[in-house]
Amino acid sequence: MRLRTTVTGDKTVRYGRTVARVSVAGVDCNRRQIELGMAWHYKKYAGEQPAAERAAYAAAEDAARAAKRGLWADPHAMPPWDWRNGDGPGTQKGEQAWAHNAGECDCDSGGVCAGKRGGQYCLTASGARRYFK
Repeated sequence: MRLRTTVTGDKTVRYGRTVARVSVAGVDCNRRQIELGMAWHYKKYAGEQPAAERAAYAAAEDAARAAKRGLWADPHAMPPWDWRNGDGPGTQKGEQAWAHNAGECDCDSGGVCAGKRGGQYCLTASGARRYFK
């Protein structure tokens, strides 16, 4: 069985990726991901969406948040744009800032941090991670 797939969009971001709306068998896959709590509605660029689509995406995110679906079940869910900036918990820059502020995880003091995937490390004076085997 073949399902009709439509990709609509002609915008390209600075990284060469196309920004598009994907539909399969008439279902807006972008909105569906938001409804399931698998994605954020990126409001920074919402003004580029048609008004009806923008309202539907915003309502889908509000409903997913209220129901604590998917990523909204995590009280510390971090939007991808914050992750890319590296400022929050779980990011290397964020963990380094936390470690230096808390005075823990410093290699010289014997502190040990646990990374997001369970790896153990300490931070060198330059702020680099030194992992333990």
